[in-house]
Amino acid sequence: PPPPRAFVELTARSGMCLRAMGKNGGGVWALPAPVVDIYMCRHGTTTWNLDKRWQGETDIELADVGIEQARKTAGILAERLRSVRCIYASDLKRAKATADIYAEHFGCEVAVHRGLREPSLGKFEGMVRDQIYSEYGALFESLSKLEQEERLRTAYFDGLESPLDTSRRAEE
Repeated sequence: PPPPRAFVELTARSGMCLRAMGKNGGGVWALPAPVVDIYMCRHGTTTWNLDKRWQGETDIELADVGIEQARKTAGILAERLRSVRCIYASDLKRAKATADIYAEHFGCEVAVHRGLREPSLGKFEGMVRDQIYSEYGALFESLSKLEQEERLRTAYFDGLESPLDTSRRAEE
């Protein structure tokens, strides 16, 4: 049977959501769980971003402008958010440095997780867009002909993650 109506209404009014605890039947009830807001921010600009180079998993530092962007973003977030308990970032320098700047404003920890890395771009890493499109135009032509679902499952090169694989890795 479903949970009593009063339980659901109380849960909604109290700012809680229902978290399923197994199959909802046989006397197993859903229990309240706190609502968690998640905000996602991109890392600040890197030196390779300024050069229009594709980065992927290459570990590039923030440029001075990227540090300033992170400081400004942290200030905006601090004005809008009451508190932040934890900031999650990949282990790449650009993501960790950006997260550290945010954490200074909120007085919280940064949890580093390799699974949050950007996907590897293989041969493209370090190359500029014009060079990539001139040397690999046929690849992008073939990718553009794929339906969205198939493109999400297709790796650009052997040994690379597909966009779907990247998403699944981040969920772990």
